[in-house]
Amino acid sequence: MLIVAGLGLAYYIWVTLTGIALKCPVYAVSRHHIKCPGCGVSRACISEVQLNFASAAHYNIAFVILQPVWAVCIIMWLFDSGVRFRRVVSIISLIILLVFFMLRNIPCIPIY
Repeated sequence: MLIVAGLGLAYYIWVTLTGIALKCPVYAVSRHHIKCPGCGVSRACISEVQLNFASAAHYNIAFVILQPVWAVCIIMWLFDSGVRFRRVVSIISLIILLVFFMLRNIPCIPIY
């Protein structure tokens, strides 16, 4: 857990100092036509660190909505409890992300 937090902090510092961020491979390979459910997560996290939650929601609303639920799951996992809850949350999260993926790639629906 500390390793992930450390990598996240290092990435945040790198992006804020250099302005160079990782590019989404799905978006790049599709020649900027398909956004995956993870597109915008880095920018959303940076916005959250800066306490700009409206901007974070703009970059990836699904991530911002699911993040608190995932935090509860991680805490439950650390205390080795709630196996059934974690499974249900995993399945529902996958469904939400799949629907989000489909909706954000329909041109007439303005989901970023």
